[in-house]
Amino acid sequence: TVSSQNLGNGGHAILNYFAPSIALVFLFIGAGLGMRSLMLERANGTLARLAASPAKPISIVAGKLLAIFLTGFISIMVVWGVTTFAFKAHWGDPTGVLLMCLGATLSMCGLGAFLTSLARNDQEAFGVALIVGLFLALLGGNFIPAGALPTFLQVLSLGTPNGWALVGFGRLTLLDEPARQVLNPFLILCGISVLTGGLALTRVRRMVRP
Repeated sequence: TVSSQNLGNGGHAILNYFAPSIALVFLFIGAGLGMRSLMLERANGTLARLAASPAKPISIVAGKLLAIFLTGFISIMVVWGVTTFAFKAHWGDPTGVLLMCLGATLSMCGLGAFLTSLARNDQEAFGVALIVGLFLALLGGNFIPAGALPTFLQVLSLGTPNGWALVGFGRLTLLDEPARQVLNPFLILCGISVLTGGLALTRVRRMVRP
């Protein structure tokens, strides 16, 4: 993890850390709210009409997940651009940043979609996205750098996609390491996305079936 001592270099170092950090929080919550819209469509009867069409349930769900991913990826890219050009934040090697943005979006959207699929209605989905998102943000180091946390919490932070995403972004922004140094965090985030996204896809398919 990235030590909190690296944040003592002035305002820019703090901005460099918290720009991707806060983007990850909204990325997760946004993914959960995206899945909430699927539940609203079911309540309004939209899904029933889609299920009656020739489209297969898997195609409907995959399309929804793809839309959530694209929305999340575009949002974090916008944050990257705005903080870089408007506030002079340094995110690091552009290739590494692209890898981490991709991995973070995949994992956060996969986890957000899976957790939201456990809810019974759109109100519960909103609560799950908000509460779990804030909990992971606290544990993963989005609000307090993981290096400033007790050792056991630093270990626990690596059990979250937030924690691994911040490891990668920290190597790029605070340590100014090349893109190859974020391959491990990127692959771990992709693994999280495959696991959670697959579970979400399985669960949400049942919502679409007539």
